[in-house]
Amino acid sequence: MFLRVCNSGSSANGYAIGDDKEVLLLEAGCSFLDMKKMLDFRVDNIVGMCVSHEHSDHFRHVKEYEKAGIHVFKPFDYIDGIRISGAYSDNFKVYSFELPHGETKSYGFYITHPELGKLLFLTDCEYSPVSFKDMKVNHILCECNYDTKYVDMDAPNFRHKVEGHMNLDTCREFVRHNASPELRSVVLIHGSTATLNPSEAVQAIKDVVDPDVAVEYAVKGLEMELKKNIL
Repeated sequence: MFLRVCNSGSSANGYAIGDDKEVLLLEAGCSFLDMKKMLDFRVDNIVGMCVSHEHSDHFRHVKEYEKAGIHVFKPFDYIDGIRISGAYSDNFKVYSFELPHGETKSYGFYITHPELGKLLFLTDCEYSPVSFKDMKVNHILCECNYDTKYVDMDAPNFRHKVEGHMNLDTCREFVRHNASPELRSVVLIHGSTATLNPSEAVQAIKDVVDPDVAVEYAVKGLEMELKKNIL
C-alpha cells in the first residue's frame, strides 16, 4: 500500500493511504482538485476521509469532499448527542481517540487494513494520552512540530507556536514507547521548518527504532510504500 502526501504543515494538510482498490483520505486542508491530481484523478476507489479537527489547515475544503459524495468522518461532530459514524469499508477500519489540542477538540486515528496492518495518525496535539504499546502497530504518522531549542521563547507568538503541538522530544518518546518488532515506518508530519531541523528530527527517531524501520519527514509530494511485513 502507499502513502502520498498532498501537503503537510501549518498551511495545509492532506494525506492518502491505499492501493489500486481502496484509498482512505486523511485531512481536508488541501483542495479536492489537488488531491485528485495527486491520485492521478482516480477517485472512484476513495472509501472515505477522516478529519482530525476544525482548524482551517485540516478542515478548510471539507465541503468539497462532501459535495463529491465522499463520506467524511469528523469525530468532533455530534448530532443530538450522538457521534457521527466513522469512515470505513470492508477492509479499512477507523477508530478515533481524543487528543489534547488547547481548547479545540482534536482526534487521532487508529486505522487497520489487512494489507496495511495497523496505522496510527496523530496531529495537532501536545501528547497522546493513549498508549498503543501492546497493539503491535506497523506504521506511525505522528506530528513533530518543533524542537524546543529552535523556539524563540521571547517572541510575541511563542505561546501560539508551542501550545497544542507536539515537540520532537515528545514525538520521540511516543514512538519509542509504542515501537515493537512489527513497526515498519514512522512519518513525521505537520512540521515547522522555522523551528525544526528535519534531518535532525529524522535521526532522533531513527535512534529509538530498529534499523529496518523507514523514517521520513512529510513534505508535499512524498510517496512511500507502507509494508506490513519485511520482505
